[in-house]
Amino acid sequence: YVCMYVCTNTFLNFDIVEFYPSISEKLLMDALAFAKSHADIRQKDIDVILHARKSLLFQDGRPWMKKEKDGIFDGAEVCELVGAFLLTKLSSWLGAEHIGLYRDDGLAAFKNMSGHAADAMRKRITKIFQD
Repeated sequence: YVCMYVCTNTFLNFDIVEFYPSISEKLLMDALAFAKSHADIRQKDIDVILHARKSLLFQDGRPWMKKEKDGIFDGAEVCELVGAFLLTKLSSWLGAEHIGLYRDDGLAAFKNMSGHAADAMRKRITKIFQD
């Protein structure tokens, strides 16, 4: 006699709106501090990363965006670093064991979650990225 349990997963996908231009210096510094806790990153490397961002155009303290959607404000490396940092935060805040991010698109899997609970989780993720 084998007892089998049915386990249902709820998948939640999300999109980080304007991910690239919304990476602030504070968010980048938090991501770099996170990375330093996992790898040896020299201050010289951090200085180079921060200096490379100065070539961007800012207006009223905000990144300037072309009307066409063909510009990227940070390189892929910065976005991947910030993405890894955000994934770690999301995993701890949401309790999601299985969560992933590809550029600005995310996918999370939750076990035995109702539709109502999944909608509440979606709202929580939205609030996290708005903050």
